[in-house]
Amino acid sequence: MVKPILFRHVLMIFTAIVVLYTLFISLRPVEVIAVYHDNNYVDVIVKHFPSDDMDKITWWLDHKKTLSSKGVIPLSPSLHHYSITFWDYGQGFKPKDDDALCFAEIKSSVNCIDKKALLIVSNDNAGNVYFTVDNARYRLDNSNIIKIEDW
Repeated sequence: MVKPILFRHVLMIFTAIVVLYTLFISLRPVEVIAVYHDNNYVDVIVKHFPSDDMDKITWWLDHKKTLSSKGVIPLSPSLHHYSITFWDYGQGFKPKDDDALCFAEIKSSVNCIDKKALLIVSNDNAGNVYFTVDNARYRLDNSNIIKIEDW
């Protein structure tokens, strides 16, 4: 009789730990590590980015005005086309290797990160906004996020 009660308590404690850890991970604020501009192309290196496609897009929609007003990301109406790529900071900057994304602006031999794009926000000449995440693409249509099939 003691074993089923003990097992139930251990299971409850384990479940509570998993739930608390998941909440901790999901509620951490996104940290912008660095931003690099090249005309209409922007690379943003981040930590603690949301993992779900819709959470990534929602994060962008919720924070784009703040990032723009702070000058982190230029979103002026004069930009007819832009592409903003959010890169995972991962284990931090490292020396160059074959599959690394390097930033010449960093005057050090440790100026690269692993190429792991988390979100690409772009637009076309007609003003349509697109979100590319992992193996999916979405379009913003009057505040509705529509998945583009067969992309």
